[in-house]
Amino acid sequence: ALWPLQTMPFFVDQDGRALGDSTAISHYLDRAYPAPAAPRLWPSEGDDAALVFKVAALVDGALNNAVDYGTRLYPLRSHDAWGAVSGEALRRAQAALDALAAEVPSLGRTTVARSGWSAADMWLFAAIEWFESLPERAPTFAFAAQIMTLGLKLPEGLSRWADAHRELPDVKALSV
Repeated sequence: ALWPLQTMPFFVDQDGRALGDSTAISHYLDRAYPAPAAPRLWPSEGDDAALVFKVAALVDGALNNAVDYGTRLYPLRSHDAWGAVSGEALRRAQAALDALAAEVPSLGRTTVARSGWSAADMWLFAAIEWFESLPERAPTFAFAAQIMTLGLKLPEGLSRWADAHRELPDVKALSV
């Protein structure tokens, strides 16, 4: 009742203001409650801002297509048009993953933004962990098994990029 799209995640602030969509929520929180002495999650300056938005958009594109075609659209796979329609969407998803693998490791730093850990790093790291965990989850979680049938491949360069972050205290705290 609080969020008309009835999607997750959604956020309700102290004043009752409700927001949906993880990107919108993180933008709002970054501006409404800036962390003292910490870099912005969404940098607003030049190249850093453009790169953070680009990486976040590529991650969203890859994940949205993987999730849509591996879950809610999956029952349509027996339709004659499935191959053409899903093929185009999945080519886009793989192209997004490949573009991330080409760009992010070539930055010469461990974070997407020069200013440090950003929303793009969070989005990318979470996506990599999600893709890497699919085989382990597939035997007991039908959606994971279905997503695996789509043929998307996580480029090795992205896993190597994530390796630089796996032992960070904040990242380790998330897996407890």
